[in-house]
Amino acid sequence: MQDYVILGDSCIVKETGITDADIIGVMTEYLRDGKTHTTDELPYRIYSRAIVAAAPLRIAWRKLRRKAGRILRRLTG
Repeated sequence: MQDYVILGDSCIVKETGITDADIIGVMTEYLRDGKTHTTDELPYRIYSRAIVAAAPLRIAWRKLRRKAGRILRRLTG
């Protein structure tokens, strides 16, 4: 059995221990401008790898914004 690590769009914490039994669907194609594309196409593969590679930066940015917001609320509130 294989385990997966999941990171949602607006999440800053990775979910670990996800198994095949937890997954109810897998995206294999998508519709853009009325045309169907598969996830095997090179542009999508490049896009998805870039999103995964940028995840640590997105997480750090979200944490920084959250911390800055807390500091501002303490100073103004």
